[in-house]
Amino acid sequence: MKNAPILFCACSHADAIPAEKRCAVAAGLESCGRPVVIVPDVCGCAARRDPVLREIADAGCATVIACHPRAVQALFAWAGAPVDPARVQFLDMRAESVERLLAAIASGGGAPAAIKREPDTAADAGDFWRPWFPVIDYARCVNCRQCLEFCLFGVYETEADGRVAVRHPDHCKNNCPSCARLCPHIAIMFPKIDEESPVSGASGDAGAAGKVRLTREQLFGANALDKLRARQQRPRLLKNEHY
Repeated sequence: MKNAPILFCACSHADAIPAEKRCAVAAGLESCGRPVVIVPDVCGCAARRDPVLREIADAGCATVIACHPRAVQALFAWAGAPVDPARVQFLDMRAESVERLLAAIASGGGAPAAIKREPDTAADAGDFWRPWFPVIDYARCVNCRQCLEFCLFGVYETEADGRVAVRHPDHCKNNCPSCARLCPHIAIMFPKIDEESPVSGASGDAGAAGKVRLTREQLFGANALDKLRARQQRPRLLKNEHY
């Protein structure tokens, strides 16, 4: 593992992981003795199909330090860089302490790391988009199409085989997780959501659905059908307007 690369998500555009914790882990990487790539945001890398994800997926062995592994693995797969869990170690920065995270990556006896920091190109160019969008856990998805029929913003489309997929992540409305609340199998995740539940990618089986799933009536009130019709007639909202 001494030369196995580490991909570290700085989670620059969300507060789901406290900044102090992210900074402490990043500081610890400086003496891990391994090659390190620090990216501003793994969700953003996935959205633009950044080659760095493929490099990690194709490595003989590697470590990814980010948020909940279920969500991060789904992001890699959605970006066309599926990973072999036997070769790639996922460390959960949400759930694990700084001490445990650093202990898991230490292999160089305090030797300096070779650190590469990827620039936040979107922000630098003044064309900033906060990468908030859903990712589907296909191990749970039964293709019921509720997300496709519900979403007002055209985030979802069907593939040639009929499977629902996220096709326009930048159409998603910031801080809106409603499609995940409606999913009967809690198969939709929002990695940036500030809660500990299967919606953020935390572990939890179908028994957790009652804690995170809402009916259409709960989302819209008693007169759900009329409100859904009204949603469909509304003009397109700005994609960065808050929910």
